[in-house]
Amino acid sequence: MKKWIFLLLVFLAACGGNRETVQVTETQSPRTPTGPTSEAGGADVGGGNAIQGRMIEEYQVDVTEILEYQEGILPILKTLQVQFPDLAADFLHIAHARKWYIVPVDLKTLDALKIGIPLEIQTEQVALHTPEKIFIDRRRWEVMSSASKAYLILHEIIMGIKWIEKHEGLDRCLARSRKILVLNEFVENENYKDEIRSCYKTYPKYYVIATKFKFTPDDYESIRGLVTRLGKDLATTDWEELKLWFNSRDFRKYD
Repeated sequence: MKKWIFLLLVFLAACGGNRETVQVTETQSPRTPTGPTSEAGGADVGGGNAIQGRMIEEYQVDVTEILEYQEGILPILKTLQVQFPDLAADFLHIAHARKWYIVPVDLKTLDALKIGIPLEIQTEQVALHTPEKIFIDRRRWEVMSSASKAYLILHEIIMGIKWIEKHEGLDRCLARSRKILVLNEFVENENYKDEIRSCYKTYPKYYVIATKFKFTPDDYESIRGLVTRLGKDLATTDWEELKLWFNSRDFRKYD
């Protein structure tokens, strides 16, 4: 009986010997990454990105040097310096800490319902705002009036302020530190530099949790309402009431 079992095993082994086998270990050279690209560069591991033959970095602007900022935003900032220094500090932070780009591209239009606008109203997407960057459509920007450009900058600053609470500790600390500038006529001093160093020592790593940055239709409506109040009704603003408004809308926490 054992002899027959032995012969059977030999037969099965011989029949299976012609089957093709596949090695588990891959011996080919590593493949070039094909992951999604980003403006940070390349496919996960480096490289650059361009628009119409120019690197994205070339489209970055200092928003504080734009005429409409100087003529439309600075007067608001100077009023806030006296009436609402904490908010003035946030204005400075968004203008200086965020990266602003004016790019020759068509920006994707956001869903009307998500931004609290009735569907029958057709809008143009002039800017897109991420937690750290603001992209403005250059072709639409160039045909806007100076007043509209100032309103757009104001809108993006207000939107950025709404998002400060969603950032981690370092960004919030750096925003608070700018109040020293506000109280010192926007001039840097040693107290400001010490505060900046303290922020970096307390929060040594800067990072963004993208899933935290979401707006509701009510948030967009609050942003537009605040833009109108500061852009048109600044002279008649009740500042104590405005501070209470920030808390009631959970817009930004001020002491």
